[in-house]
Amino acid sequence: MLATTPIPTPIKEPSIYEIEKPFTSKPFHVAPPLPPPQENLDVRSYKHLQSLIRQALKEVYVDVDTWEKVLTEVALEIAQDVPFALEIIGRPSSNGMADDGSTSLHHVIKVTTEPFGMPQESRYVPGPAEGEIPPEVVAIEPNILELGGTVVLKGTAKDLPKIEKVMELVVFVVCNLKLEMYLFRDHFAVRPDSAEANAVHRSPPPPRRVGRSLWNWIRGENRSGHGSNPRSASPEGVVDGSNRFDRAIRQIEKTIISASPDVIFPPPHLLLRLRDEEVNLYPVRMLDQDGRRISYGPDDVDFPSGSGSGKFNSWGSNSPGRRYSSASTKSTSSRTSHISVDSKAGLGYLMTNNNSISGVMRHQSVTFAYSYYFSGSNIPCRPPEILTIEYYQKLGQHFQDRSLGQFVELLCNKAKGLCPDAMCGKPMGQHVITYTHNHGRISVSVREAPQRLGSPPEPDQIYMWTGCRECESTTDIVPMSTGTWHYSFAKYLELLYYNPYFVCGTVCSHIHTRENVRRFFRLRNEIVVFEYDYIDLFEMRVPKIQVSPDYYFDEASDDAHYGADDDLEPFGVDGHAILEQTRGEITTFYNSVKEYMQGLAFATGSALVAQNEGSAEQVQCQIMLDELGKKFEQDEQQLREELKAKKVAEVNNVRRELLAKMKETVKTLVEWQKLHAPGHKEQPEWSLPDYCSIPGHKPKTGHVYPNSFVIVREDEPTSIIAFTLSSKDYIQHIRNQRQYPFGVDPESPPPIPQWENVGGDCEVKMKVFSHEQTPGGPKQHIKYKFRQGKHNFSCTVYYAAQFDGLRRKCGMSAMYVRSLMRCSEWNASGGKSRAGFFKTCDDQLVVKQLASKWSNQEKAALMKFAPAYFEYMNNSDKNPTILVKIFGFYTLKHKNLQTGTVKKLDVLVMEHLFANVNISRKFDLKGVPDRHIVSKKDGENDVMWDGDWVDGRYKQLLRLHAHSKKIIAESVWNDTQFLSDANVMDYSLLVGVNDDKKELVVGIVDFIGPYTWYKILETRAKTTLNAALKGGKDVTVLPPDQYRDRFRKAMEQNFLMVPDKWIKIPGLEQGISSKKLPSVL
Repeated sequence: MLATTPIPTPIKEPSIYEIEKPFTSKPFHVAPPLPPPQENLDVRSYKHLQSLIRQALKEVYVDVDTWEKVLTEVALEIAQDVPFALEIIGRPSSNGMADDGSTSLHHVIKVTTEPFGMPQESRYVPGPAEGEIPPEVVAIEPNILELGGTVVLKGTAKDLPKIEKVMELVVFVVCNLKLEMYLFRDHFAVRPDSAEANAVHRSPPPPRRVGRSLWNWIRGENRSGHGSNPRSASPEGVVDGSNRFDRAIRQIEKTIISASPDVIFPPPHLLLRLRDEEVNLYPVRMLDQDGRRISYGPDDVDFPSGSGSGKFNSWGSNSPGRRYSSASTKSTSSRTSHISVDSKAGLGYLMTNNNSISGVMRHQSVTFAYSYYFSGSNIPCRPPEILTIEYYQKLGQHFQDRSLGQFVELLCNKAKGLCPDAMCGKPMGQHVITYTHNHGRISVSVREAPQRLGSPPEPDQIYMWTGCRECESTTDIVPMSTGTWHYSFAKYLELLYYNPYFVCGTVCSHIHTRENVRRFFRLRNEIVVFEYDYIDLFEMRVPKIQVSPDYYFDEASDDAHYGADDDLEPFGVDGHAILEQTRGEITTFYNSVKEYMQGLAFATGSALVAQNEGSAEQVQCQIMLDELGKKFEQDEQQLREELKAKKVAEVNNVRRELLAKMKETVKTLVEWQKLHAPGHKEQPEWSLPDYCSIPGHKPKTGHVYPNSFVIVREDEPTSIIAFTLSSKDYIQHIRNQRQYPFGVDPESPPPIPQWENVGGDCEVKMKVFSHEQTPGGPKQHIKYKFRQGKHNFSCTVYYAAQFDGLRRKCGMSAMYVRSLMRCSEWNASGGKSRAGFFKTCDDQLVVKQLASKWSNQEKAALMKFAPAYFEYMNNSDKNPTILVKIFGFYTLKHKNLQTGTVKKLDVLVMEHLFANVNISRKFDLKGVPDRHIVSKKDGENDVMWDGDWVDGRYKQLLRLHAHSKKIIAESVWNDTQFLSDANVMDYSLLVGVNDDKKELVVGIVDFIGPYTWYKILETRAKTTLNAALKGGKDVTVLPPDQYRDRFRKAMEQNFLMVPDKWIKIPGLEQGISSKKLPSVL
């Protein structure tokens, strides 16, 4: 049974009835064919071509002014030749080949060079070029005949190889622009400034400055490889500003990578986030000691392929370990611009060097998630598959492109064919095909034309029109022109995704946005419909606490600071807040005393005494109360003075004095009331701190030990840990562990396990020891005991120095003790174990109590696992990981000598994965698809399992940005390999959905389960039972290597990635610069 957690509303899928409604409410009346475009290139296309030429010429370092004019004139001559080529080529068959033995015509522009003459002598020669047709083309189309012409470039031998590459790009762009003019005309779409003129103007556009690669901009490098100064901004210099991600984003926004004008590619989502995080995380570190803004140099950023690691905490300002103080700034060094290892992995997924010639060529493609489903169901017949189409490329190694006309013909011809999915078998005409890219999903469907529309005038002609999804308004129905027929289908998708002007604004008031536009194409009795929908994408957020070299600050200065008597900063404790809290406890208590004494005075006749009418006994009572009041006032003032004189680390000494005076004061007043005001029935309301109890009130559960700032609370086990880790004995031992190779100070004897009185009835002692499995090994564990009266406490700290080092490398040492000072029970759900949980009151840490059946064998396995865990964590700044960090393992014990009760807990202290994050749904995924949660009464808080993830279609609803899939894939691979090598299995991926920020917060938890003999027996028993039942549920417990493989496969399938424009495509990234762009016609 599924949990009652509400499932998010799926993206609305178009139904048959919704699509039929706006076909057209009018008869199928076809308007006359539109006249061909009169201008050679429209204004926007011409300006775009010029800008692209200038950008490319600057990249190859030639005379820009000279060659820009030459290449532009040649391009215009080519554009003028395209309409004639369209008349000759016509419309081939839908597969693009002449399979009937006839001649296949192609329009090809070849570029040749002659290393003599002047650039102004370069020319375009129409007509077939001499030379052989490439054999790979002949193999597909043996009867091919090429039309077109030849571009002859003249100039120096040094410049011509560079210009030849630029010219190939220009040919591709100008031919595409010419076809695009037909496409815009047929769709009744108008470019922003096309109405300004009917012909091109030769006035040059404003100069664009040369771009550089993405990584150079993040690094802040110039062409010579030296760092550039952001302050010295100029038209040809670096953009002013110290945020290197902002500089990279600005450069991306300026770079032209599309062959079409007005196409707007939003910068990579990861760069936008990193830019915002740099602004939010480093408002202090942006300034140097003199208050001047820091400039980034070339060494400020490590490349994704480098061995360096990052400081950027992926969760921004909520990082508990982030430090802004001047002390921490000095301790870390001036390199403030490392990138976190997970962000580095994501950045490695992006295309770089986008504005080079080869970079622009690489971007002449589109990558999308391709799928289709029956229109009456949301379950895909073909699961999403990532495909890449290179524009106009019919011979590439990727998914081949088709012309828009071929695509429409193909869909109509296959509409009656059956779906290849055996579970479906419905006609393909009843399916919806989806192309999902970035935040856009294009749905393409084929429907039979209603009879009311009648038959088209010409059966083999494609007719097209545009309609509104909100109303029934449509444009005129026009025949598809030959230019539009030849336009690339993949390029058509790019326009739908990224060109905000590719709409028809004259139809109605709704159609100005792409979501309201429907584009129709009719061939015979079939109608093809294109629709665009915006979709939400989620970003994968790894555990926020990560190992980073940014925290490897100088240990010598840290040791001098760590545990200083007059400063609690190493513990992340606000000393001023503690003093104010204690001062407030003093004030509120004595205020309650004053209120009670006022009641006693009134009960003993204070009003009559004030009017000189009281008896001698009443006068004596008032005198005694005045004397008590003066004494209590002196006590209060004495406590305040002591508080001023005490160090913050010794605030408990004042608290103990306060407790003593509280008990004395209460006892004095109660006895006075019994003697002098027995008739006074008002119960006193003493304002007592929570660690204090007096007779007649709740039993005392707090214990205040001297020379400390931590209050040990019986019902808050983390306070026992906090008291231990903040003790001077523990601090001194950890300091020795860091300073000396073997953790022993030769001049300091080891701790002696004997009781030492620290004040009053409080005693402490500490010993170090080795694990029982290795009695002769190093003494890595600490047992700290302390007692007060009839209460004995002990805290065993396992691998004390190792966990201390891990916390320091994660920037946790400044908040760990502070967080552990207070906690409360936590009702965590999702797992099968009966473990109890606590959560610190600041929401940063989770304490897991190991189950009571925890055996010595399993405990020994954990001890064996720990060294491998420390080694893996120490190297995790080089490779991404999503392990939820364990920061300590402890055995806690409390014995009440009066009652004889003993409480013993084995606990793990871990980071809280969802700290201060608004999580709407949670999942515990192991890779077993038939695991379902049984809903409880508080179903809204249930943690759902794999089966709920699958049944709820969360895989389709919670799609990821491209870089996020890279991060989780690498992290899961690294972590599962480590856990398998460590003989660990039965771990889970905990997933939290943050709908507000569109984030999936993930981390691997429960990874301390070794594959013991008990697990082996469980695996064999369940496997045997399933075999006997001939099926059944998957076995949860598997050997580590099998569990690893199943887990990897499941996580790969559970999270679907949606590619964007910046995704690095395998095979397309390499080798593109060595091949030519395809012919447009």
